[in-house]
Amino acid sequence: MRPRHSSDDFSESQFFEQGQLVPRRRPLLSIIILGLAATSLLSWKLYASNSFSFDFDISPSKPEVLEEWIPSLNGVFEVFPAENPSELIARGISGQVFKIDLRTGHVSRDRKTQRTNAVQILCEYKHNLVAVGNSETEEFQVTFDLAKNMTRVAVPIQMEVSAAEIIDDGKKIVVALMDFVSRKNGQEENYLLVTLDLVSGQVLETITTPDIVFSICYDQATGELFASQYPGILRWIPGKSKPKSIPVKEVRKLQLLPGKRMLIAGDFHGKITAYSLDTFQKIWVTKADRKLTVKTLAVDPDENCIAIGGDSPLLLLLHTETGRTLFCTPPGKAGINGLSFSDSGELLFVSRANAHIETWQMEGYHLLTDFGI
Repeated sequence: MRPRHSSDDFSESQFFEQGQLVPRRRPLLSIIILGLAATSLLSWKLYASNSFSFDFDISPSKPEVLEEWIPSLNGVFEVFPAENPSELIARGISGQVFKIDLRTGHVSRDRKTQRTNAVQILCEYKHNLVAVGNSETEEFQVTFDLAKNMTRVAVPIQMEVSAAEIIDDGKKIVVALMDFVSRKNGQEENYLLVTLDLVSGQVLETITTPDIVFSICYDQATGELFASQYPGILRWIPGKSKPKSIPVKEVRKLQLLPGKRMLIAGDFHGKITAYSLDTFQKIWVTKADRKLTVKTLAVDPDENCIAIGGDSPLLLLLHTETGRTLFCTPPGKAGINGLSFSDSGELLFVSRANAHIETWQMEGYHLLTDFGI
C-alpha cells in the first residue's frame, strides 16, 4: 500500500520531488529549493551538450572478457573498490564474484564461486570481503581464502539469504535467512537472524523474526543493530533481550551515518527519509521517482553525500544534512543494483541490471567509464 501524504508535503521538480527538512512550511525555503532544482536541470543540459576530459586514461575499446568465461549475467549486484584503486570487485546475477579493471574493462573471475554454493550476498568491511551463499549440507560453514582476502560463509542448503551485515569491527556477521523448506511443506515460513563468528565459524545467536528482513545495519559505536521489515524497523539495543519496534513501514534499504548520528531509510515507493539515531525523529524527507524501489544506498567517506539507486534507472545524489538534491541522471538506462564510493570519495561506482558498471567522478558529476560485462 502506498503511504499517504498531504498535498503540500513535497515540492515538485522535473525529475523528482525535492527533499524537504522537517518541519517545513517556510515560503522562502521553498523558493530556494525550486531555484536549486532549476540549477540542477540547467547543469544537466550543459553536461549533455559538452564533452569532458577524464582524470585517467580510459580505453575506448570494448571491455575485454576472459575467453574461458562467457557470463550470462543480466546484471551486476554488489560492487566494491578493491585494495588496488584501479580495480573493482563485484557479484554477478549468476552468483559469481569477479574483478574488473577500471582502465581496460578486463574481467577476471573467482573460479571457486562456480560451485553449487553460489554467492547470494557480497559484504565488505575495510576491504575485507565476506561472500555469503548456500552450503551443500544443513550446517553453517566459514572458510577463508587468504589469497583473495575473502571469507566465505555458507548457510544451510534449505536457507535463502535476504540480507547480511558485518558487525563488531569485522569479527562477526549477521545473516538474515528464509527457510523455504517450511513453505514447501505447507508450514509457516521461518525467518531468522543468525550471528556468526567470522574467526571460529561458531553460531553465536539465532533470532526468529516475524517477517522477512530486507536490510541490516549496525552502529559500531553503540552496538545497536537495525533490521528493516515490511511492517517496520526492529532495533536491538545491547543488554536488552527484545528488540524495539519502530513503526516505519515498507523500508527496503537502510544506511547508517555514524558520524552524523543519522539513519537513512529508503522505501518501496521512492521515499528516502533521514532519522536521528538519538531520538529517531525525522530530519528530512525526499520523494524520488514513485516507481523507484530503493534497493541500494551508499554514503561518501565524509558523510556529505548519499547515493540512491533501485529498480528505476535514476541515479540520485542527496546532501545528507538537508536531503537537497545534488545530482540526478535522466531516465533511459537500466535499474541500479549496487553503489559504492572510492576510499577518497572522489569516485562513485554504479552497477546496473543490464550488466554495466559505471564510474562517476564526483567533482562535476562526470561519467568516466561505462563497461558492459
